[in-house]
Amino acid sequence: MMKSMKTMLMSGLMLLLLLATSQAQAQDYPLPSLEPFPKGDNRTHRTDVCRNFVDYATGKVAIRDALKDLSLTVGIVDQQNGRYINFTATDAIDKEKPGIFIVILNELARRGQFTWKNSYAFVKPPKDEINPETGLKYNWTDVLHEAVLNYDFTFAEWVHTQERRERGISFPTGWFDASTILVRYSEDDHFVFDVYAFLKPFSMEVWGMIVGVFIVSGLLYWMIDKIANWGTDNEVNSILYDMFLATMTFTQHHMYWDPSGHGKRIFAFSASFWSLVLASAYTANLASFLVSQGQTAETATDFSDVNQQKIPLCARANAAVESELKNKYKDLQLTTADDFDELIQSLRDGECDLLALRRFNFLEFQNSEDYNKDCSLQWVGRQEVSNKAGPATLVDTKNYCTSLITHVLDIHMNDMLDDNFIEKAWEEHLRAETDYHCGSKETESKDVDGQYSLTIKEVGGIFVFHAALGLVSILVALGEMWWKRRDERAMLQAAVNEGKEAPVEQRFVKPRASTNMPAAAHYQSSMALQSIISDRAGQRKSRPAGSPMAGRRSGGGAYGDDDVDFNEDVLGTIQSLQTEMEKLQNYVVEKRNKQNGEGMLGA
Repeated sequence: MMKSMKTMLMSGLMLLLLLATSQAQAQDYPLPSLEPFPKGDNRTHRTDVCRNFVDYATGKVAIRDALKDLSLTVGIVDQQNGRYINFTATDAIDKEKPGIFIVILNELARRGQFTWKNSYAFVKPPKDEINPETGLKYNWTDVLHEAVLNYDFTFAEWVHTQERRERGISFPTGWFDASTILVRYSEDDHFVFDVYAFLKPFSMEVWGMIVGVFIVSGLLYWMIDKIANWGTDNEVNSILYDMFLATMTFTQHHMYWDPSGHGKRIFAFSASFWSLVLASAYTANLASFLVSQGQTAETATDFSDVNQQKIPLCARANAAVESELKNKYKDLQLTTADDFDELIQSLRDGECDLLALRRFNFLEFQNSEDYNKDCSLQWVGRQEVSNKAGPATLVDTKNYCTSLITHVLDIHMNDMLDDNFIEKAWEEHLRAETDYHCGSKETESKDVDGQYSLTIKEVGGIFVFHAALGLVSILVALGEMWWKRRDERAMLQAAVNEGKEAPVEQRFVKPRASTNMPAAAHYQSSMALQSIISDRAGQRKSRPAGSPMAGRRSGGGAYGDDDVDFNEDVLGTIQSLQTEMEKLQNYVVEKRNKQNGEGMLGA
């Protein structure tokens, strides 16, 4: 019976051993086995490597192999955001996708020939408590100092600062680009299509005045034309057509044809000069808008500008960036938050104009749909100071000789940088974290709001100039009409007094030519006018030689008024005939040109 019980006990032990072995094989990353000792406790999880240091000092081992076969204790920072370490449902490190911290740490252990998986702990963010040693709220430097006191080294993206070095912390070569940069939120710079962007070179106030000038200019030109042809049978354009001509001047297509009078010439010059200045200003300002698309007006390009201009700045609370900025720039207007979600939201809400961020963090957020879906986060200026963050150890050359670990890690970290292992691991990390691509989508146009629009202060002078010349042109046209009618009356009186007809070309303004009447109608009209002239001449010859009218035609008398009427009829008839002959001539020329064109096509 004792033998059977012994056999059963051995079988149970074997079964437990197999289960433990299978569980260990199934789980490459066991749960953390270490816990930090209470603050002030003299105990530590650090490994005594003084014997290894002696072996190196005596030449028994190369320094890169000084940690061979050791199981080092590591404090891995868990920022509790799933960005650098991936966990399974059982809170163990994910075997398939462990995260960039574990990838680099595994490669570092492989090259240094030490192990860490069975002797690690997670380092948590700062507690919301007061540190009794400093009398201040716990920050990341306090967390780092406690970690290097408890473990052989701590792995994260620890930023190298002078304050931390003075507290006895040593930094091997880092892998994380922690150079501080400025980031801004530019809501207006995300890509949109603006239908009315072409109107932006002028303010709406200016555009309204331009439309008003089109209407008034057309009306003024119509009035000048009407005045110039007052008392004649000449046709003038409609008001709408003259408004159309005025509108076309803005396109530099000047259609004020036949400015026969001085008033119309002055007005045509005024309108042309007005359109030249306005069109040039529009073109220049439009070109400025087109060039400035994609260019942002940066009020600050570095932290010195931020400090001098007192620009509100956001930074991560209790981190190395905040500490360094406060030490270097005393007047910074800082707004802090514990995590990046709060920081970026503060930036979007306008609580600060700029965000102080580490370069690698920005590269992560840049293509993250959670942080930068609208591609509004933009890097401003240049990086402040180049800083490579990474693992950290305690300066100790006596008790545990931990400084040896610093030198060995430094050698292997440099090797990993030289053979691009770090670069490839970071690129793989970015690909895994990226779920959005800013800059890859089509960008047809950008909104140009915020750019400078010309206002009435800049372009109002040209409107005043055009209005003044418009008024002058009206006065000149009225003066011309008065002067012309005065000359006509004087010439007519002289003709009556001298008994001869006034020159037709001095009495009437030549009408505009027209080619709308057929040749047969021109001929019939001409013959009818010739008949009227003949009838009137016959009536004059049929009068007796001794009649009172004949005697008074030269000396004046009762029939003088009749002679004047006859004179006006003849002059009006001659002018009408001249007009009809011009129409006939235009028709013949048009017909001939048309025939010549058809002949060339036929050839």
